[in-house]
Amino acid sequence: MEWAVKFVHLTEQPLIARVKISGIRCGNGRRGRGVYAVPLMRFSRVFYREDEPHLPADPMSSTKLWSWLAEVGRHRHLAAVVFRATPAQWPAKLYLEIAPKVGTGWLQHVDRREVSVAESHLQWIRQAHADGLFPTLELTVHSESGLGKVMHALHANGHTVWDGNNEGVEIVFPNPIPARAIVRVLPLYRSNQQFRQLERRRRREE
Repeated sequence: MEWAVKFVHLTEQPLIARVKISGIRCGNGRRGRGVYAVPLMRFSRVFYREDEPHLPADPMSSTKLWSWLAEVGRHRHLAAVVFRATPAQWPAKLYLEIAPKVGTGWLQHVDRREVSVAESHLQWIRQAHADGLFPTLELTVHSESGLGKVMHALHANGHTVWDGNNEGVEIVFPNPIPARAIVRVLPLYRSNQQFRQLERRRRREE
């Protein structure tokens, strides 16, 4: 069976061999226990300048979205693990940093059987927007289809991430990711071109 949507999880390079054999284990994070990841896609970005309006920046792949963690973690050498979520991974928690200009009106067009949110939490988000804040919206996504609809609605309403790498989009899966669902592992110190060259060399040597 194939799953269409891909995700990116960061792991420390010393763990690459284990991940390839055993998959991605659940870990403890600031949002509880689970597998932390981002959807594999290109995000619209803006530069932040204190004395100027926010300026457009080149889109950024989610393979680099969390690379700032290399500067604060125990291991500076990280690898991006690209994987597909199996049916056992749903439902999952989705966290989105929502700007006031994006708002929450787009949720009216998302099927609540696929995506759910507590009404009290939604009211808190709206109040934060009224105060000019950028709160984090917590959603329960029940299916891959629901996630796709949320991301499409967000981009249609002008959602962006900051030019500095951040966690403005994050998904937490409740169960481990099996090794069979892993598509590839890409060390972040390599460019995409270097990765392709190394892959071609490896195939020739096999």
